[in-house]
Amino acid sequence: DAGGNGTEVDTGDAEMKPDDNAQAGEELNDRVKKQVQNIFQKSQDFLDGKTQKTKLTKSDKQIVDALSNSNSELVEAGDTKTGKTPVVVIPDLTQELIDSRAFSFLYHYTYGNDKADAINEGLRLGAMLGKKLKVRGEEKDLVFTRQNTGKINKRLISELGFGNSNVFSQIVKEKYNRANLHLSIDASGSMSGGKLTKAMTSAVAMVKACEMAGNINVVVSFRWTSKDKPVVIICYDSRKDKINKIKKLWTAINAGGTTPESLCYEALMKKWLGGVNGEDNYFINYSDGAPYFCVNGKKGKEDVWYSGDRANEHARRMVKMMKNNGIKIMSYFISDSSGYGSEKDNFSQMYGKDASFIDPTNMMNVARTMNNKFLQK
Repeated sequence: DAGGNGTEVDTGDAEMKPDDNAQAGEELNDRVKKQVQNIFQKSQDFLDGKTQKTKLTKSDKQIVDALSNSNSELVEAGDTKTGKTPVVVIPDLTQELIDSRAFSFLYHYTYGNDKADAINEGLRLGAMLGKKLKVRGEEKDLVFTRQNTGKINKRLISELGFGNSNVFSQIVKEKYNRANLHLSIDASGSMSGGKLTKAMTSAVAMVKACEMAGNINVVVSFRWTSKDKPVVIICYDSRKDKINKIKKLWTAINAGGTTPESLCYEALMKKWLGGVNGEDNYFINYSDGAPYFCVNGKKGKEDVWYSGDRANEHARRMVKMMKNNGIKIMSYFISDSSGYGSEKDNFSQMYGKDASFIDPTNMMNVARTMNNKFLQK
């Protein structure tokens, strides 16, 4: 085209032949077709199990190996009111698990770890308590004389001439039943600092005292939350662990997360909280607040709202279930000087007459109370 003065105007566009648009359309269609074919092929490969494998990073592999070697499992807990959630149950605390950094609450401080002092104090106090608790491992012979059956008592033979035929004695051996103690410790974020170390001191004291008694099995578990899941780890089991494990590994235990409380009880119920017929079974809980664990709902999944009355009711039901299985329960509310408020009512609702309210600075009172419990017939 020409301008007003008859000169040609340059539009800046490249010169195109009449059939260029048709060729571009054909190229675009071919490209789209190829992309669609690739998408369908990938989908078919996925359905056929032909997924592309990629190597794990060194840190990810370390976590996978640690969890696999610890025989970790997911156990569903909760109900229709709270919502159901998988609980991570790890039956053994290991150095490999700590080194993997799979959980942020398991790590050794480089400097100033006060847990070592708490553990040593627990061992010292436990040795004192254990001297009294030793009587649980002793047998006593109770002799009943002047019985009409049994073994003849030589000192009574002379009484036969006086018409006394009850010259027999019977010996009854008296001993305590074997006991099983599960001590569960709340390690949520609010337990950080003095509360957790005092709870550790008390727990270690009980472990040491029970070791000296000789006929008490002790299991100690800690509970947290991590990445939208409750986590409970068996950190000591006297049936297979030496007490030195506590000194070596417990310094890496730290507070973190929220309070999954009875969700962890339910997950432990089958393997770790079952009563044993003919034996004395005890469960002790240390915690410092009302249960709380909530997860925002995702597409296709329900919300988990373990809090308030819902959580209290679930905990009360788990406590009742343990009692029905022959387990004696003691639950200690650890508080600082700020008072209890509504948390005391919540705690009482969950544990009833088995709830006790103590000052964390007097945690050894718990150990002494348990000492008396163990010595009851």
